[in-house]
Amino acid sequence: MKRQDENLLDSHDAEYYNQRGLAKASQNDFHGAISEFTKAIEIDPQNAVAYNNRSAAKGKIQYYNGSIDDSTKAIEINPQSDNAYFNRGRTKCHLNDYIGAIADFTEAIRINHKHATAYFFRPEPNQCHFLK
Repeated sequence: MKRQDENLLDSHDAEYYNQRGLAKASQNDFHGAISEFTKAIEIDPQNAVAYNNRSAAKGKIQYYNGSIDDSTKAIEINPQSDNAYFNRGRTKCHLNDYIGAIADFTEAIRINHKHATAYFFRPEPNQCHFLK
């Protein structure tokens, strides 16, 4: 029989902080989310998901260069992360880098042909304003 606390996340585990970051982001506490994702990355510097999540949170507070850096790091760790390419493309839209955005949306689609949002924004980079 399992003890009730066996299903709880361990505070020494990167996933613990990643989940806390997601919870804070869902409450629009993006600074708090960034802090939690950073803790996850400190525990596991190869955690592409935490880098990608931090990228999205940085984008929400318009820290676009930091967002690009984090999504690029997520891609370096996991080149098959369609979400990291999508997040980087979205950030490039905010920076008016439409050619770069199209390239990233295209790569997200190449990796995951079911990434509907990437299809939506890829053909018309001037639609990037819908992401803001």
